[in-house]
Amino acid sequence: MAITIRNKQPMMASMAGSPTFAAMLRSKEVRRPRGWLVALFSSLTLSTAIFCGMHALINGGGHGVEKRDNLPTIDFVRLKRDTNVTPNERRKPPPPPPPKSPPPTAKMSVATDTSTASAGIEVPGNLDLSASTGDGGPSVGTGMSDGDLVPLQRVNPVYPQEARRNKIEGYVKLELVISPEGGVIGAKIMESKPKGLFDSAAVQAVYKWRFKPKTVDGRAVEQKGTQRVVFELTK
Repeated sequence: MAITIRNKQPMMASMAGSPTFAAMLRSKEVRRPRGWLVALFSSLTLSTAIFCGMHALINGGGHGVEKRDNLPTIDFVRLKRDTNVTPNERRKPPPPPPPKSPPPTAKMSVATDTSTASAGIEVPGNLDLSASTGDGGPSVGTGMSDGDLVPLQRVNPVYPQEARRNKIEGYVKLELVISPEGGVIGAKIMESKPKGLFDSAAVQAVYKWRFKPKTVDGRAVEQKGTQRVVFELTK
């Protein structure tokens, strides 16, 4: 199979020499400047139109904004602060009411009777009952001899609240058993008035008392005696 290669250059040279081809080239050269002129004119026209439109919008585009002279005006007035304002005085709380008068205090006295004693020794019963604590507490009799009931430590009975509230007075008479060491090891109620009102207070008090031990032939012995606890209210 044979391949034929043709040379196009003689063909182009022959076409260049023809009058038709030359006329076509001249027509293209004439039309090319006309396209540039049209584009330039169009761009100038469009730019001018845009510029005129913006100018109209900015300067006078509308009569929509009207000047109103009847609009209210606001005036700001600065007030002068008064510097002579007196501060509010803090009210003082009212004074507390005077305290109520305290209830009457209890005055309790204790009488001592040593008519009986252990070991068959006679003990004088004439005891001094005038000794008192001076503060409304109990008064306790004291003996003068070695065999008498001599209190060394006393605890005041507590006045019952019911009796204090109702202003009731009374007494309790007790028989006490004193150990050789001087402590109370037994208390028996012999008499009380009003019955049962002051019994508990009197018994609780005497069990905390201590007495001087009784000695016989140089030896401490047990002893007995009676105590009368009187409950009184000071006037």
